Amino acid sequence: MVPLLLGELVAEFTRVWCVLSDPDQFENLPDLAATDPRVVASLSAVAFPVMHGQSGEETAVRVHLGPAYFTGRIVFEGTIHTSNGRLRLSDMLGEHSRMFAVAPGVHRVRIFVDELPEPGCVDIELH
Repeated sequence: MVPLLLGELVAEFTRVWCVLSDPDQFENLPDLAATDPRVVASLSAVAFPVMHGQSGEETAVRVHLGPAYFTGRIVFEGTIHTSNGRLRLSDMLGEHSRMFAVAPGVHRVRIFVDELPEPGCVDIELH
């Protein structure tokens, strides 16, 4: 089965964290400084680092629906809940964002990156 590319967000991020979340839920993420620097998650959101825009390069974050086989390093396996069937991918301030339609409910999530600590390419797999 070939995964469906739901969309892509390509930007020079001004903050080094990107967030995939249910736009209608307002729960707080755990303290970014006190957790694993590769990922932070709650019931309806997952945050992960990306390359800072000061490097002059854009970061590509792609969201795929269905199982995929990426060559990058896996940094997160878990779930995300959406009550309304919408997910938003954005930087921490919401300066850059994309919305995606998915089925309401709980989705398995795997996040792959090309390099650490600040990836220039991120692939998100939703099931």
